[in-house]
Amino acid sequence: MATQHLKLPIEGGKFYHIYKSASIGDHIFFTPGNYAFFLRKMDLIIGDMVDLMAFCLLPNHFHLFFRAREVITIKEEYVDHPVEIGHFIGEGLRKLFAVYSANLTKQEGIADPLLDNNFSRIFIPNDDIARQMIVYIHQNSQFHNVTDNFTNYPHSSYPLMMGKHKTLIDKDSIMTLFADMQTFIDLHQQPTDWGSLHEYLIES
Repeated sequence: MATQHLKLPIEGGKFYHIYKSASIGDHIFFTPGNYAFFLRKMDLIIGDMVDLMAFCLLPNHFHLFFRAREVITIKEEYVDHPVEIGHFIGEGLRKLFAVYSANLTKQEGIADPLLDNNFSRIFIPNDDIARQMIVYIHQNSQFHNVTDNFTNYPHSSYPLMMGKHKTLIDKDSIMTLFADMQTFIDLHQQPTDWGSLHEYLIES
């Protein structure tokens, strides 16, 4: 894990790929309830600060992809400075990890937190790479042989995109990248050269 991945500042208005694995042991998620709890808390803690565009939660690590918002509200005060927004998002992510770890420690009887405060992030510079990152994250469960069909993997945002109900992902923002749903589906079904994305990927 490269040092710059841990120290890169988040700034408002930009795309980021976030990666996190367990600080101890092999697993972060043990039961379906763990996945659901994590997503609920994520939406509650950072949902008003980012446009979440993709996620994939695997038993031993997870990927998030979002665009940091250009304006957020903190304690009824508007914040529009990119660096300040990034600070609050970073603090929100650390709070999410702490809350999830505390719940898991209590539930599973694990003595030490499974998630520390650090997390890897990479700035995604343009819409083209952003589209590829969304596809990569959605296909991650199949890439790691967790499932033989990523479209049915329940702990990913791909099935949420197929539904018609409002969810924690920002479908409107995603559609600005893919133009329409058929394009979204077609790009996910095409063979992908992950080598071209090498510098934007984070895996332990």
